[in-house]
Amino acid sequence: MLPLQIWEASFSCPSWFSSGARNLIKRILDPSPLTRITIPEILQDEWFKKRYRS
Repeated sequence: MLPLQIWEASFSCPSWFSSGARNLIKRILDPSPLTRITIPEILQDEWFKKRYRS
């Protein structure tokens, strides 16, 4: 059985993380596969694209 923190997606980010980084991490760690962000969506995320080089 998964630990409760994983099941509930209970986590915290350091206060110095930007809101964009927090939002992306929250979407990546979403416990529901139906609403979790996909790789193509991550690649289109504004925070991710800031320093991305293909």
